[in-house]
Amino acid sequence: MLALDDQPIIAQCTPKGSGAIALLRLSGKTIFSLADQFCKLPNKQPISNAQSQTINYGYVVDKNGKTIDQVLFLVMHGPKTFTGQDTIEITCHNNPFIIDAIITTAIEAGARLATEGEFTKRAVLNDKIDLVQAEAINELIHANTQQALKQSLLQLQGSLSSWIARLEKNIVNAIALSEASFEFLDEEDMEFGRQIEKSLVKVIDKIQHIKKSFDQQQQIREGIRIALIGSVNAGKSSLFNALLGKDRAIVTSIAGTTRDVIEAGVYRNGNYWSLIDTAGFNQIRFIGNQNNFVFIFF
Repeated sequence: MLALDDQPIIAQCTPKGSGAIALLRLSGKTIFSLADQFCKLPNKQPISNAQSQTINYGYVVDKNGKTIDQVLFLVMHGPKTFTGQDTIEITCHNNPFIIDAIITTAIEAGARLATEGEFTKRAVLNDKIDLVQAEAINELIHANTQQALKQSLLQLQGSLSSWIARLEKNIVNAIALSEASFEFLDEEDMEFGRQIEKSLVKVIDKIQHIKKSFDQQQQIREGIRIALIGSVNAGKSSLFNALLGKDRAIVTSIAGTTRDVIEAGVYRNGNYWSLIDTAGFNQIRFIGNQNNFVFIFF
């Protein structure tokens, strides 16, 4: 029996709903023998005979041999895949009935539904990416600004991982020097103290650089929070709606219309702003202390 992380899995990679095309991914150690049961090429050759890194036209059939859909198969032999395992990606028409039929057929053939994030988990377990890069994938998908997108891509490409690797090297060097100093306590010419101090200074500098970089990236990811604060009927809600480009807050001549905090996001020049409309001064009950806040008073 295959280990849990080697079992053939399948999942839809594209968002659910009707559309032109959808992408399904299968991955696992026995994926080709499994796929041969329902992935068919026009020349009747099994999909396992297809060359790696090739796109092949074909059909997906059910257990009775009836065609479910005309598709494209992207065949990739491990370890040169995202997960490090044999992988087949099926591009089919994006109809929910077709998607369900293909997934059901794959499960009947011996696959199982992938759990959330399981393809990425396998990529980490098979040393295709590290945890920092796995986190970058999620940030890349959910980036709110162009700058956040660029930073996530750099992190995915290993920029932060290389910094951590150099940090680890300096720490190992400091430990080695510390251990060696106990072996050569009588050697006056071995300036272990200075060498250890030099290594530790490098470690501290790198940690401070990483922390500063993290704080900057966090601000870019979360965007700038702008709170509109002022007296009753100063026009905060009108400005809030104008910045959003739509009517989100109620605007009337009656004082005190806004009683609760209203928050909404907007993009401006590639930046993400989180706008916050507040009640008038005499009605504000609580405004929390938050990072990345810009207060506009009326």
